[in-house]
Amino acid sequence: MGTTAKKQVILISRTDRLGDLLLSFPAIRKVRELFPEARIIVLIRRYTADLLYGQSFIDRVICLEDFPLPELIQEIRQEKLDFFIALFTNELVGKIARASGAKYRIGPLSKLHSWFTYNKGIRQKRSHALKNEAEYNLDLLKRLPQTEVTDSLYTKLYYGDEHAQYVNTWLESKSITERQKVVLINPFSGGSAKNLTLQQYLALGMFISAAVPEAHIVYTVVAQDRYQAIIPALSAHQSLFINDGSILYLIALMDRASLYIGASTGPTHLAAFMHAAVVAVYPRILNQSPIRWGLLGSDKITYIQPDVPCPQKFGCKRSCRYYDCFHSLNISHIAEVCQGYLK
Repeated sequence: MGTTAKKQVILISRTDRLGDLLLSFPAIRKVRELFPEARIIVLIRRYTADLLYGQSFIDRVICLEDFPLPELIQEIRQEKLDFFIALFTNELVGKIARASGAKYRIGPLSKLHSWFTYNKGIRQKRSHALKNEAEYNLDLLKRLPQTEVTDSLYTKLYYGDEHAQYVNTWLESKSITERQKVVLINPFSGGSAKNLTLQQYLALGMFISAAVPEAHIVYTVVAQDRYQAIIPALSAHQSLFINDGSILYLIALMDRASLYIGASTGPTHLAAFMHAAVVAVYPRILNQSPIRWGLLGSDKITYIQPDVPCPQKFGCKRSCRYYDCFHSLNISHIAEVCQGYLK
């Protein structure tokens, strides 16, 4: 009798933010294409887990918060990994990778611990921002025993009937008809990049409402945001969508939107993945630029950036003469760009 070859077991780790996980989807899907019979596990943060809804190319999801660290390591070791692929690394991920039992550990050689962790590591220098984060992730797969890794930069997102029904009920409650164009404005971000002020976003909403009165403006927030100042500023054909549940409700709403406006943050990446037209406000800082963190999925994207010769590479400094550069952005001009997508 012949013996059945053992299925390879591959763990892919991406334990940072929402947008970072989205830009890791092409690499995760590519692993499935390269290893169609393998068992593929992803290690992520719990608050990003809903993004994996309906994704058939993943066999198991493990969240960092699911177990205390010793039990998490034991759970991973029980999977008898062949490969541990870290698309992002820090001290914790490095510790898990070293203890995982994986024969091959692939990851970016960027921090001191990484040189002692990844025996199949790659020196990438992502901070030089020469390509998109998704492409850097795909580059790591060249350490796998395959002949070629081609770029494949888009993965469809899914949501359930319950999420669609929730959004439809909410739209009906606001008297938003199927014929109306819905404009989503997300005025808040997680603080990973500079943003317009709430007052600037409210002014932008007023400009768009005046120019396109048939459109309905929806400000999207989560319960933790300081959104109270939006409520008294709402005018006719403007509403506030407070999502205190799954991110899939927001994704379902994005599927109805004609235009999304927001900063360089996770929901902006979501909107592009849902093929919405996107007006995205990005800094000029090299390592926060659209070159590194550009959007995937939509072919209707406009990046808005301050028109200054930014000298920074990694983040804003108060000593910078252009520290308040976002105040110089012309809101009426941004509104004109938005109107172009609503004609």
